[in-house]
Amino acid sequence: LTMLRWAEWALGQQPHFVYSEAANRSEMFNRKPGDVSTPIHADCSQFYSSLCHWSGVPGTNDTDYTGTLLQKGKLVAEPQVGDCVIFGGGTGDHAAFVSERDGADWWIIGFGGMPGPNRGTLSGTAQWFQANGMPGLRYLSFAL
Repeated sequence: LTMLRWAEWALGQQPHFVYSEAANRSEMFNRKPGDVSTPIHADCSQFYSSLCHWSGVPGTNDTDYTGTLLQKGKLVAEPQVGDCVIFGGGTGDHAAFVSERDGADWWIIGFGGMPGPNRGTLSGTAQWFQANGMPGLRYLSFAL
């Protein structure tokens, strides 16, 4: 499946996801794609890394975080479907998957403090991070 299909699949599997910044955050990356037999632990960067891995996109691993994604992805000026958006400055505060364009805005799928993967707008998420003292965003391509 493509990254977009796996991201959309994850939205439908919210009850099976558990947010974690502990060592088990790489669980999604290291399991068989689509396996929901046990809870899926991940954080935002491992969610994106896992989408790449499950889709056969090289370059990510089970130790990635926003800072390593910034080093590995190709910085692009405008996002495309499948790109990673990093919110915040420095090594970043949050990563999300760019899923589709809707007029002047983009929809993103991320996994943060919500009970499972969630969909939001790029502009709304950027405004939230800005209002909470974490301004800035960067787009990264991991395209083949």
